[in-house]
Amino acid sequence: MNWVTIQSYTYAHEAHLDQILLQNEGVETFLKDEFTNQIDNFMSNAIGGVKLQVQEKDVVRAQQILSIQAFDSTERHNSSFVSSVITLANKIPYVRHLKPEPKIGLVLGIIVTLTTVCVSLMYYLFSK
Repeated sequence: MNWVTIQSYTYAHEAHLDQILLQNEGVETFLKDEFTNQIDNFMSNAIGGVKLQVQEKDVVRAQQILSIQAFDSTERHNSSFVSSVITLANKIPYVRHLKPEPKIGLVLGIIVTLTTVCVSLMYYLFSK
């Protein structure tokens, strides 16, 4: 019975979300280096992060489940703008595992906030 690493994560909570997804589909999983990461998070990069592992026989199925999950979240929306916002959201660690609707709202909120801060800063700098 060999365990194979299919994905690595910087933070344990990200690994747990994919682990739950796989376990709900009946795939047996194991998180290697999870506790080392939780005890000393600065060691995460040195040890390669938290590794999501599955049985050797389940590697292809697990990868398909994870890729289908990522595909489903972007596939539901036809608009290229919405798809690009979701693609951007999938690159943000804490936002990646949210459902598409909260993802869109959160990313748009971040964009509006950053734009407001930049415009305010420019106004402050150049108004004198």
